[in-house]
Amino acid sequence: MDDFQYPARLEIHYREKQSRISAFFRLILALPALLIASLLGALTSITHLLAGVWIVILGFYPKWLFDINLLSCRLQFKTIAYLYLLIDEYPLSDHNDEISIEVDFPDPDTDLARLMPLVKWILVIPHLLVASLLYGLYWCIAPIAWLLVLFLGNYPRALFDFSTGVLRWLLRIHAYASMLATDVYPPFALRP
Repeated sequence: MDDFQYPARLEIHYREKQSRISAFFRLILALPALLIASLLGALTSITHLLAGVWIVILGFYPKWLFDINLLSCRLQFKTIAYLYLLIDEYPLSDHNDEISIEVDFPDPDTDLARLMPLVKWILVIPHLLVASLLYGLYWCIAPIAWLLVLFLGNYPRALFDFSTGVLRWLLRIHAYASMLATDVYPPFALRP
């Protein structure tokens, strides 16, 4: 068995029961978190570019810049998971046992090649195509999942696993091509 772990990982704890009231009002409840995540995301598009320039010119990723990008990444993915009804805990909360989002800090000597930020945008195109199809499929089943949570109080396990897998895939693409945190090409897989 292969013990390899991709440098970007997302795990969401499955719950048998979910808050039906929270699910009903989820879009309204998520608006403040969506606004903050969007503003922070716009700001970190600049820090992603800065990270790329830093890696190409100086050959390493500054820890402080990585931490800013990781903070934004976690908030954005927690907000998406909250909106998708995958977690019930509010995304702006510091304490959240339902979701784990980890991106390993790259070793400055071995993990990043100086010129990779210049070509990752091309290399990630196949992933973007597949992820677009998966995301479109998710949006076809999302209303069904929402109705099931609303009326039955639980997210069917198969739909939950698929939705979590799509988010995991998007996180790997984000860590590779946007955060520039790894040069390891993301696997074409929904599984951990």
